[in-house]
Amino acid sequence: MNKLENWTFKNGSILSSYSPYSECSDIFQAVCDELGEYYKQHGFKYARSGPHLTRKTGDIKLKLSFWSSSSNTPGQSVSLEIIPSFESVSLAKHLSKTKKDDGYLFGHMAVFEKNISCQPECDVVVRYPFQPELKRSDPNDKNLLIYSNHVNVYGITTSNFVKLVNYINHHVVSLIEVLQNEASLGQFLNELPDSLKQAMFVKKSINSKLPEYLEHKFPKLALSI
Repeated sequence: MNKLENWTFKNGSILSSYSPYSECSDIFQAVCDELGEYYKQHGFKYARSGPHLTRKTGDIKLKLSFWSSSSNTPGQSVSLEIIPSFESVSLAKHLSKTKKDDGYLFGHMAVFEKNISCQPECDVVVRYPFQPELKRSDPNDKNLLIYSNHVNVYGITTSNFVKLVNYINHHVVSLIEVLQNEASLGQFLNELPDSLKQAMFVKKSINSKLPEYLEHKFPKLALSI
């Protein structure tokens, strides 16, 4: 998808006129509605209730849900949590021949966590769509890059909305094509944290049919993991 350059909020949107006393739920819904307006222009379906977007491209179906928080604070913070899930339509059909199962590949952890070399300066780097990055120490995680899927959208401007859309396109929507290209998928897998690959491919301690997907679609790549 092409990079979004500018955006104008809908006429009458609370995002153009709210105050510190505005309901957090109204602000959250308004941001979701703006995202829905943008993504409907790019082949997605948008549902306002339990707000989410869906699109199927080739073999891959993406459901992109938006959650908020009970700890939102009027006039200070409105949480938007970006929760993607990817499914292989052909894998679901293939697996259904022997058992009732879906083609769920992975969710937000595989999307937003990467390997990075940041020691000894820090253990973890956290990056956001329109806030400065954070570097921190961590007793458990090392050399981990996290693209945050939690965004405070209180006071969001049109320019920050553009950054949010491009952030989602780059880190989430682009994976629809990545998952259907062997070379791109191999690079994606190489960038995953080792702990996450262990959980997916060895321990199978998290829900993911990515190993079965590789065996089904890209058997040579499956052997290299």
